[in-house]
Amino acid sequence: MLVEQKKCNNCGGTLTYSGNGKWQCIYCKTVYLENSHKKASTEDKAISVDKVYDYIEILKKDAVEKGNNSIILRSGDIHKDLGLKNRMPTVCGAMRKAMGDRDIIRHQTPSGNSSTLLIEYFVKE
Repeated sequence: MLVEQKKCNNCGGTLTYSGNGKWQCIYCKTVYLENSHKKASTEDKAISVDKVYDYIEILKKDAVEKGNNSIILRSGDIHKDLGLKNRMPTVCGAMRKAMGDRDIIRHQTPSGNSSTLLIEYFVKE
């Protein structure tokens, strides 16, 4: 059986059919109406650290495929890319979870959960 796949306008993730004429992104949970890329809902309460972590891992994989040695990610950009509202602690937590031994926090504020958190991830051995 052939299953149709669509891409999310917010994060580029894969959309799955959730019934009742709606498609939902498996990463950022944005819901789209059938045969449209118009958002049906911007609800993001279900977003978890693991879902943001998965998105970060996709960005890191893309950097490797482009031949980059590292990638610098900003929490505010990830928050915006995923269409989130008031989820900065979740994003920052996921960014820290995605860090390896060689990765470096380039900027953070005293709260540690601001939109300006910058982390450089070294993606090649």
